[in-house]
Amino acid sequence: MGGRYIFDFRTEFRKNNGANMILPTDIHTLDSFRRKTKQHVERLQSTGRPEVLTVNGKPSVVVQDAVAYQLQNEKMAVLEALAESVKQADAGKVRDARKAVQKLLDELNVR
Repeated sequence: MGGRYIFDFRTEFRKNNGANMILPTDIHTLDSFRRKTKQHVERLQSTGRPEVLTVNGKPSVVVQDAVAYQLQNEKMAVLEALAESVKQADAGKVRDARKAVQKLLDELNVR
């Protein structure tokens, strides 16, 4: 497995039609966000997509709905765990699943 990606970003991009990419409709000025905060928050919550807020025409901050942010963090945690698993497997740190489960059951005194 060494050197191969377990998550192909190009394939995911095509499957989601770029749903994870920042679109021109996701870019707004900070002044617009200040003036129309309620509308922006409603859009953030209904779409789950982040907004890039600009200052003087340059990207400054990203604003995201709390639920979407939590889901993103959970996905990242899974990807990090998978990457660590691949790293351990590449290093030969593997165990037979039956033996590992049995060891856990023994340690927990579960029969």
